Amino acid sequence: MRFAVQIWGTDLDAVKVYARDAEAMGYDALRYGDGLWPWTHEGWTVLAALATLTRRIRLGPAVTYILDAAYRNPSLLAQLATSLDWLSANGRTRR
Repeated sequence: MRFAVQIWGTDLDAVKVYARDAEAMGYDALRYGDGLWPWTHEGWTVLAALATLTRRIRLGPAVTYILDAAYRNPSLLAQLATSLDWLSANGRTRR
């Protein structure tokens, strides 16, 4: 069985501490909410930042929005996911 945690929030210092603590406690994955609300930042950017601060925990969006081609088209989403994969050492060590 694997366990993940989900984070939402705009206090980036707290988000960084939470991510490091989740990794230290042995969680397998961390999800950051990619929302359009005032209580969250753009999720893929935050996940990329967390990839540079953590080593093992797997990262991904809790939710990702593709509302229309003007907001986040499939090509952009693929590029965001590829960049996160690259920043997180090719998706972290596969188990």
